[in-house]
Amino acid sequence: MTKLRGEYSPRRSRHADGEIRAWYSRGYLPHRDEINFTQFITFRLADSVAQECLRQFEKEVKDLALAEQQLERRRQIEKWLDQSADCCALQQIDAARCVQQILLHKDGEAYRMLAWVIMLNHVHVVIEPLQELGKIVQAWKSVSA
Repeated sequence: MTKLRGEYSPRRSRHADGEIRAWYSRGYLPHRDEINFTQFITFRLADSVAQECLRQFEKEVKDLALAEQQLERRRQIEKWLDQSADCCALQQIDAARCVQQILLHKDGEAYRMLAWVIMLNHVHVVIEPLQELGKIVQAWKSVSA
């Protein structure tokens, strides 16, 4: 289910409010919001990781420095996602096709889709945004939720 095309050509971007933006950190996920800046995005199903596991993990790392907590949280979530122990709704072909249609709907308009893979409980996407990254991801999540 992957498709590759295009080349990376970074440019500084000016957003609708006139500001030039760079790195952001929302919660524990740092990102760079820049037009034509290749982005690797992972999003997961809401119940793909058991909340009790997350709560227990947060207790275990509470004494670490914040940066270490964030790094360990990302590592642990990736491990749980790869184990696919909880929700695996995307193994249903109709659900996976729906997500694929949503991802490809704005290809060439809001972003250039470079590659994607739909896993059992999460999705990986590589794009070159043609508009603000937050708007793209919000559109995917609002339609697929």
